[in-house]
Amino acid sequence: MKSAFVVHHIVSATPSKISEVLERQLAIAPSLTEDLLYQGSIWYNHVRVRENIVLEKGAYLRVHAEPRRFPSEKVNWRKTVLYEDDEFLVIQKPSGIPVHATVDNFVENVIYSLQKELECEIYVTQRLDTATEGILLLAKTKWFQSQFNKLLRERDVRKTYLARIEKEIPTGELVHYMQQTLQAPKVVSRTPHEGWQECRLIIESVNTYNVDFDLEIELLTGRTHQIRAQLADLGAPILGDKMYGSQRENPWAPTDYQPSESIALRAHRLEFAHPSKQNKLIFEVK
Repeated sequence: MKSAFVVHHIVSATPSKISEVLERQLAIAPSLTEDLLYQGSIWYNHVRVRENIVLEKGAYLRVHAEPRRFPSEKVNWRKTVLYEDDEFLVIQKPSGIPVHATVDNFVENVIYSLQKELECEIYVTQRLDTATEGILLLAKTKWFQSQFNKLLRERDVRKTYLARIEKEIPTGELVHYMQQTLQAPKVVSRTPHEGWQECRLIIESVNTYNVDFDLEIELLTGRTHQIRAQLADLGAPILGDKMYGSQRENPWAPTDYQPSESIALRAHRLEFAHPSKQNKLIFEVK
C-alpha cells in the first residue's frame, strides 16, 4: 500500500514549469508529471494544482510522487444509485474507495466519480471509511446538505450497520472513549479520560453464520473508525480489518476488482424524516 505521507518538498530555484522542476530535481519524466497533475498529487504553495503552470522563483511544491490509488474506474457508478431526486441521492457505496478526495488523489473517489457520471454538483453529508460499503446519502443542493447535517448533529438520523466477526459477543449498549488523534488505528478505552470522545453503539442482534457471527449494530455516535475500534477492543475485529487485528479475509469483498482495503462492515439502513416534508424515509441494503 502506498503511503500518502511519503512526499517530496521542493523550492523552485528559477521560474520554470512544474514538469521542468520535477524532471530536474526528482528525475520524473514529463509524462509522469502529467499523470500526477491529473491525479491531484501536486500542491503549489499549499494549494492543489492540476495544470503544468510556470512557477515563480522560490515557489514551494509538495509532490506525492507515488499517490495511493483506488479502483474507482472499475465501478459502474450509475448502478450504485439507489435513489435520486432534485435534492439528494442515496448510493450503495463500494468498499475500497474513499468518499472524497485524499491528500494525494483528487479523482479516484465517490464524489468525483458521481459528479462526472451524473453531471451535477454533489455535496458530502456523511462519510464511510474507505474500507466500508453500503448506504451513503449525498446532497445535490447546499440547502439539503445543511439540513441533513443538522439532523445528524441533533441525532435525528438512525444508522444501522451489519458486521461479520469471528467471535460471539453479547448484545446491548457498548460504550468506549476514543483518544482524539488523526492517526489510525484509533485508541479506545472502557473508562473515560479527559478530552477523549465518547463512543456509543448498540449491538441489536448476533446471528451465527457457519463459524462466524453477524451483528446488527445501531450507531449512536459517529466517530471515525468507531465500530472497528470498539469491536477490536472486545477481541472481535471485523473480518478483513487487518488494521485492527483481523487475521481473516473479508468474505463480502467485491469480486470484480481487488480493493486494497475491504472489511466486512456494511452501512445497512438509514432512517430519517425529510427536513421539509417531514415524511419518514428508510433506505436499506442487505
